[in-house]
Amino acid sequence: MKKLIIATAQWCNPCQSYKQVLNELDSSVYDITYLDVDKTDRMELSKASIRGVPTTILQSEDGTEIKRCTGSMTTAQLNKWLGDF
Repeated sequence: MKKLIIATAQWCNPCQSYKQVLNELDSSVYDITYLDVDKTDRMELSKASIRGVPTTILQSEDGTEIKRCTGSMTTAQLNKWLGDF
């Protein structure tokens, strides 16, 4: 199963809108993990190179990063982004 790591924040309006887009993804294909930047350990955020929110990281099944995007996406943009790898 492909993994999506999503860095978000409660105070980030684009993050909250983006969560609605992410809820439309097929949960049998994608394992989605949310990292709240205000609640996640700073070392973990640094290790993941999180510099802004929202950030989407696509990982292979073994946890290798395939690609990342900073900023929210529409459903169409996300589907294209996911289909490009």
